[in-house]
Amino acid sequence: MINGQLHTFDHSCQYFTVSDRRFAKIVSFLHNQNAVKIWNGRIGHLHAGKFRDDPGLTQAFIGTDGIQTLTDCLASNANVKRPVWVSEVFWEAGSKKWKVDRFGYYDYLVIAHNGKCADKLMSSAGAPEVHSLLRVRFNDVLNPRDQRMHLCSLWVLLVAFDRSLGCRFEGAHVNHEDISWISNNTAKYRNKTDSAIGSDKTECWTVISTKTFGKTHKVPQENIPPSTEKLVTEKLLSAFGDALGRDGLPRVCYSRVQLWGAAVPINVLDNGSDHVFDGRHHLGACGDWLTSPCLQGAALSGLTLAEKIQHHFSGMECFGC
Repeated sequence: MINGQLHTFDHSCQYFTVSDRRFAKIVSFLHNQNAVKIWNGRIGHLHAGKFRDDPGLTQAFIGTDGIQTLTDCLASNANVKRPVWVSEVFWEAGSKKWKVDRFGYYDYLVIAHNGKCADKLMSSAGAPEVHSLLRVRFNDVLNPRDQRMHLCSLWVLLVAFDRSLGCRFEGAHVNHEDISWISNNTAKYRNKTDSAIGSDKTECWTVISTKTFGKTHKVPQENIPPSTEKLVTEKLLSAFGDALGRDGLPRVCYSRVQLWGAAVPINVLDNGSDHVFDGRHHLGACGDWLTSPCLQGAALSGLTLAEKIQHHFSGMECFGC
C-alpha cells in the first residue's frame, strides 16, 4: 500500500520466454486461465543512459497480477498446503516410505529447492547420492575446479517515486557494476492499474543488483542489519540514477530491499537429464539449476520429474529407475 493505493511489484522473476513446445502447452493453459499475459512494453539494454531494444527477444510473458499468479493458478489444481516448514525428512527402508517431519509418511519425496536449506535437510535423510548433488557454493563467479552447485546472491530494491521518470522503456538489462536489471512495474501492469489509481502519479520500479554487488554486501538474509539496509538502498538508488544518466531522481515515497540469498544458478548439473531421480529411495530433485537457469528450465525440470515418478509408480520401465 503506497499513498493509499495498492501497487504490484515483481521482486524475483521479471519475465519469461518460451522456446520449448512442452512449456508452451503449460503457458497456453495459464493464458487461458488469465494467469499470464504478454508484456508489450519495450525491453532492452541500458548503458550510461543509452537504451537499445533487444533484437533477440521474441515475446515476453508476465503474470496478470505479478509472477505469483502463475504459481497460484497451477497450485489450484493440486492439494497444496502452505505455509509449511519441514525441518526433517528420513527414508525408512523397511516400509519404503519417507517420514516427513510431523506430517506423516509419503511414497515419494521431491526436493524442488536448492541452497543451504536443501543441503541441510538432506544431509542425514538416508540418501547420500542425492544429497551430494545438493551441496552448494555461494559465489559471484564459477570455479571450474569445484564440482558443487554454484549460486549467486542478489539484492533487490523495490522503490516508488512520487512522479514518473519519463523513461521510454519498461525493462532493461543494465551494463553497470552495481545493478543488472531495472523495470517499471507501473507501466508493466498499466492495464490493471490505470482505472484504479486515478490521479496517483506514483511510479514503482524494481532494481536488481549484480552478482558481485550481492556478494560484497551479503549478510544473513533472515536478519538484515538496518545499517546494511540503508547502505544498500542508497547505493542501488545511486546506481539507478547513474545507469539512467541522471544527476538526481524524483522523491522516493516507498522503498524496501530484499536479499535474495540463493538467487540464480551460475552452473547447471550436466547429467543428461532435466531432473534427478533415485528410484531406490523414491526420491527426486528438480529445479532450474539442473537444466537452464530460467522459469522455463524450472518448469520442464518439474514436468519431466513428475513423468518419471508416474512411470516408476506404475511399474513401467524407465532408464535410471
